[in-house]
Amino acid sequence: MNQGKFISKFKIDLEKEFDAVKIKDNNIFLKIKNTEVCCSLQDVYRDYIISGDYNNVKDWYIELIWDVISKQHYKINLDVIFPVLRPCTFGGDNAEKFYREKFVEDIMVYFVEDKDELWKYLTLKEIEDGGYSVEEIKNKAFQNINKITNSLNVLDENIRIYSLAFDNQWGSSIILSEKFRKQLDKIGKDLLVAIPAQDVLLVSKYNHENRYIMKNLVKVEIEETYRISNKLYRYKNNKIMLVKDKNVNLQLVK
Repeated sequence: MNQGKFISKFKIDLEKEFDAVKIKDNNIFLKIKNTEVCCSLQDVYRDYIISGDYNNVKDWYIELIWDVISKQHYKINLDVIFPVLRPCTFGGDNAEKFYREKFVEDIMVYFVEDKDELWKYLTLKEIEDGGYSVEEIKNKAFQNINKITNSLNVLDENIRIYSLAFDNQWGSSIILSEKFRKQLDKIGKDLLVAIPAQDVLLVSKYNHENRYIMKNLVKVEIEETYRISNKLYRYKNNKIMLVKDKNVNLQLVK
């Protein structure tokens, strides 16, 4: 395809994707969302000559243009980013593109932007493109969740197992708040914690009786979309760790 035919075809294809496509001084200009992008037609045609594959070159430049536009229009709102707990299986094959950190063996911390009707899970690319460091995002997210309030109510006076007093969108992720953790210190210095679902957090003093009771509580049927973990954790000295079951063989004797 000669350069004239290439430019004509390329312009027609761009017009299917973008507004106000025009050619001037061997450059192609296009506008979308009040943002104007310019491409050198010499560069585009050179890439076509090297590649020989028009569709591949066209698709690559369209993707590149959209990337430039998205960087101009999407800016992370630091005032509404928060850390949230999700199971390690969350995100499936797409999990790696999101920025996340390990909370415990089977739970990850993701960082979200609260956009009212939905949560936008932040990717490392979006953080970097926004000119932020990961530490800046983390620090601001944890500052924000420290502003969220909730308290603990006793489920049963006899066994003294506590649960969240209020239902809100942050649910069990409130355990990431240093302010909330001060309430845990009032219950005891050595605690048992369960995080069975996004909206369920259970806390009790660490002992074998409570381990048995809470182990059964986390087995309650929960919709998979909202499940976090059916494991138990030990909270001590502001650290949380997985409670591992010990295999003990008991034999009944007369």
